[in-house]
Amino acid sequence: MSRRAWHICTVILVMALASYTIWRSTLVLGFALAERETSAAAIEPRLSPYFDEPETGVPARLDALADNEDLDPARKIEAISQLLALEPLASRAWLELASARLGVGAGVDTTAASLRMSAVTGPNESAIMAGRALFALPLWAGLPEDLHRRTITDLIGGQERLEASDWLVMMLTLSAAPAIMRADLGSMLQLSGEPGASVATKLGLTPKIATKQQAPTP
Repeated sequence: MSRRAWHICTVILVMALASYTIWRSTLVLGFALAERETSAAAIEPRLSPYFDEPETGVPARLDALADNEDLDPARKIEAISQLLALEPLASRAWLELASARLGVGAGVDTTAASLRMSAVTGPNESAIMAGRALFALPLWAGLPEDLHRRTITDLIGGQERLEASDWLVMMLTLSAAPAIMRADLGSMLQLSGEPGASVATKLGLTPKIATKQQAPTP
């Protein structure tokens, strides 16, 4: 084959790959719009066209599972486990599994194992970090030390994804928490540098600085 023929074949191949990429990107964009516009009542029929697509299958099915309040908790755990068998690196699915297991009264160890897998598979996904922080904070007292450190990392890395309502929920959680938990959490955040100190301030965990009272002037 001549050099010119090789050049033409290469151009055709690049154009085909680019067209395929654009086509699949359009699919992902369509899913994102459907996900945003769909109400909880209509989410499954609206997202079902995306269930079997490799790029959107797992998140679409997770959305449908998360908003299906009529689904039996044990069935939900089974469905999420099936999704994880297909895509074991789906960090959000591990977080949903942790939540589902907690919902059926599974022990802290079982719940923590799923939470840990979410951290392993999605350590730096800001949206997932925010979700893990919200989930883990009320469980702080029962979590092992490694998940305490992970929760601090998630609070810092996911803070930009947390809504005002999320901060309010966490502050209410901490308002009823034991003093030792608040002290530990605040200390760990402060030791994490400026980003951690910012989170501590937002949560009302900034340590009070004692001021020395001046003796009255005689």
